[in-house]
Amino acid sequence: MKNLDKSEIRIEELERSNNKKKVNGLKFTGSGKEFIKTVSEKTGLDGFVILDSIINHLLVKKGVDWNNPILGEYLGIFNDSLASFSLIWDRNSGQFVSHGVVFQSKKNPGVGLVAHIRTLDDYKGMGLGTLVTEEVTKAAFSNGAKVVVLATDDKLHRIESGEKAAYTLYSKIGYGIIAEKKLADTVDWLMIINKEIFDDCERAKRKNNGRFPKHISDGIKGKQRKLIERVRQEFGSKRANLEVDEVTEGDIAGLFMLTALSPENDFKVKLDSWDVHQGPEFERTFVVNVRPALLDKDRLEDASLVLRDEKGLIVAVCAAKQVYPFSRNAMKIDFYCIPDFLIHNKKAENAPEPCILSFCGIDEAKVSIFESLGFKKTGNKYQYYSQDGIVSYESEEYSKKLLSCSK
Repeated sequence: MKNLDKSEIRIEELERSNNKKKVNGLKFTGSGKEFIKTVSEKTGLDGFVILDSIINHLLVKKGVDWNNPILGEYLGIFNDSLASFSLIWDRNSGQFVSHGVVFQSKKNPGVGLVAHIRTLDDYKGMGLGTLVTEEVTKAAFSNGAKVVVLATDDKLHRIESGEKAAYTLYSKIGYGIIAEKKLADTVDWLMIINKEIFDDCERAKRKNNGRFPKHISDGIKGKQRKLIERVRQEFGSKRANLEVDEVTEGDIAGLFMLTALSPENDFKVKLDSWDVHQGPEFERTFVVNVRPALLDKDRLEDASLVLRDEKGLIVAVCAAKQVYPFSRNAMKIDFYCIPDFLIHNKKAENAPEPCILSFCGIDEAKVSIFESLGFKKTGNKYQYYSQDGIVSYESEEYSKKLLSCSK
């Protein structure tokens, strides 16, 4: 595989128009620290101006806390994260009018996650959103992705009233729906594509005078069904050659795919220790809360682990996050996998021994209950502080050794 740290940037002339505007400019696609530098050289704009324009006008609004992670992707500060961007600049207005990104891991690039597809309102209707999605999808496959996924959502009342669903923007490129989840007033879709399907749709586009056909062929639909069936089976079947590995900052795509691939009988809470309760929430939670701990390389703050197969695909995650106050030196732990994976990969033998349960008690009534169950004092004590820094409580630790975790 090629060196994923090497920046490869494509620049193409672009002309598009709608009833309001006409775009006469450049389309940039690439990754690495050289991306903004190249855009700056071709547009004559300062790099800080470019980044400011992207963050304040072209990103899907998810709060101020999202800005730094995106800046970090453009500046390449994450060791294992590879982000490829597509950016469209209009000479007439001097504006950047459309934007898209795909996230991958440099170490395990098999899954790509497309996100932040955005076009300015006045420039919609020119197919720019489809174009940047196409470009970043192509970049992901070029960088080693076996599949690329994205999530989109829409209001239920719009769909029920007959409006075109949001996923149609991506379906013409070849993305198929692999998971659907209806909430109170919205519906979420996880969509997926592989290189074979993408290439088929590209050929259909070329045969159709450079425009994607309104409907994909039955042959492509058949390939989509096979892909969806295979991927679902991969995440739920009995597996061998799985390895335990640390979570990296580049695992956003693999973990997003795992948590968003939600069957109807899925766990109600995905990863409570990471505050991820629905798959689509994962992206924001990971980049804002989990990544800082990973960058600090502080295993006492986040000791999360994943199960990977021989191709690097993440099939299970155990999220271990330090809880506040940190003086307690306690971790909140939860795991997630597809329910079928748990069923098909249970082992008959007992878990490793010894298995020790612990309890920290303050209230006498609770302490007496655990003592009656055979818990004994360990001698460890933990202090709890009030807001003014004074010790409010001191708890004692009790533990009990079990003969076997399976009992």
